[in-house]
Amino acid sequence: AGQVTTKGKRANRPTKSTNKEKKQDHNPKKKFAGSGGGKPTPLQPSTPAESRKIQQQKREYRKSLRTHHDLVTQAKTYWERIRDTVNVTAPERKKLIDELLNIIKGLLMDLIRKHDGSRIIQTCIKYGNAAQRKLIFAELEGHFLELAQKKYSRFLVNRFIDAASKPQREIIFKEFYGNVMTMIKHKDACEVIEKAYTCSTVYQKVLFVEEFYGNEFALFKAKETRTLKDILKETPEKQDQIMTSITNVINTLLTKGLIYLSISHHVLKEYYDNASPEQIREITGLLAPELIHTVRTKFGAHVAATCVGYATAKERKIIIKSLKGNVVPVCQEPYGHMLVVKLLCVTDDTVLLGKAIVKEMIEGIDDLVTDGNGRLAFLQILAPESNRTRYFCPSSAQLLEPNEVLGPNNILIPSCKKDSETRRSELLAQLGNEMMEYCSKHVSVLIRDKFGFAVLLETLLHAEGDKIAVIDEIISLIKKKPDTEDHVMANPVASRFIKTLIVTNFSYQQEDEEKVFADTVCLAISKNEVKWASTDYATAVIIALLKHESTGKLLKGRLQEKRKQLDGSGARGTKSILTLLE
Repeated sequence: AGQVTTKGKRANRPTKSTNKEKKQDHNPKKKFAGSGGGKPTPLQPSTPAESRKIQQQKREYRKSLRTHHDLVTQAKTYWERIRDTVNVTAPERKKLIDELLNIIKGLLMDLIRKHDGSRIIQTCIKYGNAAQRKLIFAELEGHFLELAQKKYSRFLVNRFIDAASKPQREIIFKEFYGNVMTMIKHKDACEVIEKAYTCSTVYQKVLFVEEFYGNEFALFKAKETRTLKDILKETPEKQDQIMTSITNVINTLLTKGLIYLSISHHVLKEYYDNASPEQIREITGLLAPELIHTVRTKFGAHVAATCVGYATAKERKIIIKSLKGNVVPVCQEPYGHMLVVKLLCVTDDTVLLGKAIVKEMIEGIDDLVTDGNGRLAFLQILAPESNRTRYFCPSSAQLLEPNEVLGPNNILIPSCKKDSETRRSELLAQLGNEMMEYCSKHVSVLIRDKFGFAVLLETLLHAEGDKIAVIDEIISLIKKKPDTEDHVMANPVASRFIKTLIVTNFSYQQEDEEKVFADTVCLAISKNEVKWASTDYATAVIIALLKHESTGKLLKGRLQEKRKQLDGSGARGTKSILTLLE
């Protein structure tokens, strides 16, 4: 009987399988409920197509749970039509934007925190008129600082800064004043403060930049435009405090990889213009490895060239190595080319320059010699220092002046040891033959190019190597028939090139005999003197030949015989030729 009772008790106990069944029957939180208007029914996909369909249903369901999902979906239909610039006319677009703004009125702050909502409002700002932008601005006013620090809404702030009127832009900037240091270090807001700086007036730039000088300048704003030099003139006792503040901020930007921001370049220029030698030494050591990121702006390129001037030999080596693979694009930068030019101007290690800089310049020579900025690196080597003002503007020429750094016993000494002419001759020895070979193959292009002709000219005047091939090609171009299209004698650039060689009394060696270029040209035009003496631009070459001591008498005698043919010519320079013939 005891055994029967035990078995009966055991029989009444629930088994494991029964517990599982109950768990399955009464589980209130299934992953997906039935199909009655809720989440999609979980199905076991039998094909990849069914699997994709189920995943799509899940995505749609998750989207439907978002705030204002229905409103965003409706707004997207308007958005697609508003940005259709092909099929939608301007009046239709204006009407669509009005309707959209009525639908989302009062909800802009909720929408623009999302990626799609932010894009919709950006489109309204881009295609909307001033009145429509004013409606958007009224709802966002007072929130621009907050929006600038969000992942998606920062793009909307940038868009509004571009499209805003002057009063609106001033209101936006007032929200940023006092918070520039917080924004500049923020991963999203730093792009907004950069946009604000680039779109601001000179006075507004001053207000942004001065916050780098310390908390005092963030609270008490300047009432007029001023520089750091003006501030230090009024309060010289604040120099150490301001310079320390700038150094700390720049150090943070370098750590975060934000030294590419143009507002920081403005600050650094002010720093270099007013710092003591000790302070310059400190900031130069920090900047050297990251200097390539500053070359895209005017202030940044100025800072880069100045930094190279004050750098030690070891720091210059670091800077040169950081340019590896980027020498050609940096040479083509509107301002950044001065970094490469300054390195060529002050670096004593010409072997390293040849391997790292000159080698890449030669590899990219096709892109550089006919580029207004790219050619300057070649001209720095080819042209003597006395010709620098021909190719460099006064501000750039000033940047190339030698700098002085602190030496032993705190005495200022030159930052480089070699004489500039010695350094140039060493670089020219590495470059000369390569340039001469290139020029001999591309005379026809270079002689007519407004930038390339200078490289060809300085190569002939100063580079070592066999110049006969280049001269022969130039003379063959001069000898072509006068009616040839774009003849070098009638070309404004080429005729100037030929005239310059004549005026400089250029000569060359041929078969152990020194020949004067003017004599060769005079012989080449012997049958067409009258034609060139009555042709625009070619007249400059004829005048140069008439004034040259070697060819003047000979050419004058030829033209005297045919003077009547010149009397009726209206070409520029013909009157000067007739005066010289008297």
